[in-house]
Amino acid sequence: MANPIHDLMYRGESGAAGYNAYNRGTYTDAAGNERIRAGGAPMDFSSFTLGEVQDLQHLPRRDPDRLFAVGKYQIIPGTMDAAVARLGLDRDEAFTPELQDRIFTDYLLRQKQPGVRDYIEGKPGVTLEQAQHGLAREWASFGDPYKEGRSYYGGANRAHISLEQSEAALTQMRAGYAAAIDRGLSSDEAWRVATAIDPEQRTQARPSAARTDPLADGLLRHGEKGDPIRELQQSLHELGYTGRDGKPLSLDGDFGANTGHAVRAYQREHGLKVDGIAGPRTLESIEQQRQEQTQASPEVQEAISRLDRLTSGQIDPSAQQAWNQHVAACRPCPDPVREQESLQQRAQEQAAEQAGLAR
Repeated sequence: MANPIHDLMYRGESGAAGYNAYNRGTYTDAAGNERIRAGGAPMDFSSFTLGEVQDLQHLPRRDPDRLFAVGKYQIIPGTMDAAVARLGLDRDEAFTPELQDRIFTDYLLRQKQPGVRDYIEGKPGVTLEQAQHGLAREWASFGDPYKEGRSYYGGANRAHISLEQSEAALTQMRAGYAAAIDRGLSSDEAWRVATAIDPEQRTQARPSAARTDPLADGLLRHGEKGDPIRELQQSLHELGYTGRDGKPLSLDGDFGANTGHAVRAYQREHGLKVDGIAGPRTLESIEQQRQEQTQASPEVQEAISRLDRLTSGQIDPSAQQAWNQHVAACRPCPDPVREQESLQQRAQEQAAEQAGLAR
């Protein structure tokens, strides 16, 4: 069965962005005024780990990359932290629609708002109004029966979901739970039946088919494939960035979760907007970093020219010092000393082999 409260979220909380919705909360400007920080295009949270989402939520309020309420259920930082702790979630798990739904059914409805849970489970003495009040406390867009259907939070908040709509949703879920119990299911099993999310309800979260030309709009993003993606992966790999598993990026031309992780890591380290999308500014910055990495300083060039003075495995101290300075300024760097030693060793082996053949 479809979860009716899930469907109501579209009306008042996440809108068309659904599982990829977010807002950045508020900040205080230089004059001391409270301002709402504008968001942007939906973010594909399936390419983020749960830990990455939490880290973005805990950035300082003044940070433009800070996230506040995220996903289909507009989960705020404190609620997210509590859900992770209570449900024993893994921070390395992808923040997929399925994970968002689990937080919704198993924490927000069943643990954080006991009035909602107890009404659905038919506990004696728990009224419809108590359940509706619980929804209103969790989501500002639900009308509060104790405030004549207005938002619990007042102010600029508006209740877009009427008391009649929340009553219909709660009544349907209560009936589903009772029917499951009548069939002999346990309370846990009945809860899963009553709150289940139909896969069809998640369709809006799935990325559309990749375009023929990923760079047609100047952006490289999750779900796209092709040579531009492969070139991006190669550049990030050369700059030392890895996937979220800590392993080198696979140069497969497929913009998946690991590529998104590497893009966000690069953006974070270079003061760019952290959204996991490689747009013009990110791509230009990456190319600039690649060029700077390949341009050795005059000191390093001089050091390399001295490598032929290697004797008995001893390296010219001034050459080694210059190389160490260069290593400190780039990531990762090839080691010309070792490369030169390897070349010399191979040359000696070839000379010995030729001498043996001559004899």
